[in-house]
Amino acid sequence: MSVTKFKVRVTQAQSKAKINRASWSVRVRGKQPEWYHTETEAEARANELRLQQHTGGRTILKSEAGTLRAAIELYAAKQMERVEQNKIGFIHGTHSGRDAFHWIEEKQDVLFDDCIGLPPDHYKIRRRAHVKKQITVPRVYEGVELGAIKCCDVTAPMITEWLEIFDGLSMKTIKEKCTALKQSFDIAVTNGWAMHNPARLVKLEETKYGETEAEVEAGTIERLPVDKIRQVIEAANDAEMVVGNTHWCDGLALSFAVQTGLRFGELAALKWKFVDFEKKRVYVRTAMRKSQDGTHASVGITKTVKSGQISKSRRSVFLTPNLIAALKEWKLRSPMSGDDDRVFLTHDLKMHETSAHLRRNVLHKACDEVGLDRIRWHDLRHFFASLCVDRYGDNWERIADLLGHETTATTRKHYAEWIDNLERDHDDGEAFNDALWAQG
Repeated sequence: MSVTKFKVRVTQAQSKAKINRASWSVRVRGKQPEWYHTETEAEARANELRLQQHTGGRTILKSEAGTLRAAIELYAAKQMERVEQNKIGFIHGTHSGRDAFHWIEEKQDVLFDDCIGLPPDHYKIRRRAHVKKQITVPRVYEGVELGAIKCCDVTAPMITEWLEIFDGLSMKTIKEKCTALKQSFDIAVTNGWAMHNPARLVKLEETKYGETEAEVEAGTIERLPVDKIRQVIEAANDAEMVVGNTHWCDGLALSFAVQTGLRFGELAALKWKFVDFEKKRVYVRTAMRKSQDGTHASVGITKTVKSGQISKSRRSVFLTPNLIAALKEWKLRSPMSGDDDRVFLTHDLKMHETSAHLRRNVLHKACDEVGLDRIRWHDLRHFFASLCVDRYGDNWERIADLLGHETTATTRKHYAEWIDNLERDHDDGEAFNDALWAQG
């Protein structure tokens, strides 16, 4: 059975509505859109497709009672009920039946039927961008399909052997899959198919401190050169698009991220009323958040409130003179500059719900222009942090306040290695040397 990952979108075509045609479409990548007369009909169809995606298009509750597949199908059905009751969203991970199905099924790449047996230089092979498709086949253990094994016959050592299936995956992903299996066996115990839950007896082996040497080295944040980032800002401003008859604000958004360190969600949700030109600061109060299924965005508090206290992410950040001048110019040009309007808009006057446009069409193009390796949008925040370290040294409290970290421990974890006090290190080295080797 083919398992396709897709994103379901519901959109409206105003031109069709004007001539009384079905104007609402349900769009799935790689397929023709389906058209409906009302948004309700379109959303109903979209939800149906999302539920199919939730279980990989599988038909559930058809297996023999007592088998591992039957337990997993009941788990998937339970999760689907929670989705329909809006208790969880259409997401992957431990909330989806997919993680449980991965224990008993695997994906394999096979050639499309019309490509089987053709030589590598055949014109069909050469002209087709994709000559393979993915199919799902059952996993086998000691000559028996895993899904056909009775729950009461499964032991903890057997599950430990099955863990080899997920070699190479991150520990977080493996834990999610184990959680799904544990909950499937909980259902089996409830139904009397097993006396106990063997999955809860399995202990995952982790490195003592959670990360391997390679993972630690890969997680190191590199400092970006100031001159290159300055060139990136200039290149983005020079390439600014004209929308209608107005030079837009995409380059300004990049410059703003560099000079304030706001997270993308905070930048996207920023309103003009939180930009204080008189006091030369910006107030960070809200952030854009994507829904769990990724279909829509909402705006709320920047971070979770802890222990009844307001998060430090609700903060103020200074504005540079250069940035103040650019923001004032944009406010005069912007078609939406009221207090409750967003500062940075998409070309169709909406809030940015993803960083894709700014990252690909602004940041990456500017990086290519100046010869800098492509970076993430979030790396602009790290660059602002590097300027803070240069300005404030090891004043972690001030840096944490500007970045919106809950504690200075978070700030130190990311940026402590950037503190470079050669004079202090030299003095410390001399003092320790004298303490150890000085003659009594």
